Amino acid sequence: MQKLRQTINCGLIFMRIFYPVIAIVCFVLSRIPCQAVPTIIDTQARPQATGLALSPGGQFYLFGMSSGGGMPSGLLADGNVVHVENTRGFTTAQLSIGTKNANGYTTQCGVYAMGGVGISNVNSVQGFYGTSTGVNAQSASVRFTLNAPAAVVVLGLAGSQKNLELSGIDNFVTDVQSHNSSGLAIAHSYVPPGTYTIQETTTDLPDPFDPGSSADLLAVFIFSDALGSAKSDNPEIPIPLSRQSPSLQIAATPPNTMTPNQPPAQNEAVTPSGSLEKRPIARYVILSIAALVFVGLSVAVIRLIMPRRSSQGRNSSAEK
Repeated sequence: MQKLRQTINCGLIFMRIFYPVIAIVCFVLSRIPCQAVPTIIDTQARPQATGLALSPGGQFYLFGMSSGGGMPSGLLADGNVVHVENTRGFTTAQLSIGTKNANGYTTQCGVYAMGGVGISNVNSVQGFYGTSTGVNAQSASVRFTLNAPAAVVVLGLAGSQKNLELSGIDNFVTDVQSHNSSGLAIAHSYVPPGTYTIQETTTDLPDPFDPGSSADLLAVFIFSDALGSAKSDNPEIPIPLSRQSPSLQIAATPPNTMTPNQPPAQNEAVTPSGSLEKRPIARYVILSIAALVFVGLSVAVIRLIMPRRSSQGRNSSAEK
């Protein structure tokens, strides 16, 4: 019996010493988000298409459209839209980010193209864009700085141009590309922290070429576990709330469309909260704490019972 009590006392001393350490470790682990890797579930690009449906199951869907620019085109029907107009006043290139897997627009142009990409497993997202809308527009760029690793998805759109090329990251993977007289390209890469300049250029022009019909729009979307991991002087794209990620929150956004002359305010970008959904490690931490509390209470009950039994034994032996 004496050995049992000594064992229980040693256990209690151990728990008193290591309870604070375990509590601190559990708190630190619970603040670490799951390292989710953004996944591209579908990419498509179709010339002469005014509508596109991507595979369902994504958190965010990016769509882009470019046209010959000689006639009017309507805006994309869904998502937060950024569009550019050429010098003739026609929408020549546009993009959107939303939570629906299908989108579309209308156009009176004879040449046009549409592309899109669906992405899942997202914790945090930011978007920036650059434009060129002058006569003979043939390029656009976005410069940004990352303070954490991220997946970068790029949409390049060149109205009344073709053979669009993207550069600025060595290991760019071109997912889809359209080569008709309305340039469109989608590419992605996983990059470490650093400063990058993504460039969109067109190397071939349609024949005949109307200098007043061209316009360029380049969008860079950054998906990362680190909140606010990217900084840029380029205009920011407001991000809609994902139906599958309630921890992503946004402030009040401006109307559904924007032009480069009306960029969104900096505080209208995505503002994720501090508690991310993807933290399975927190469950194990809570279960571990519950187990430790149960063990501690059990030991305490045993310690209260044991002295009573031993004292009763001594009293009975004294009476004898």
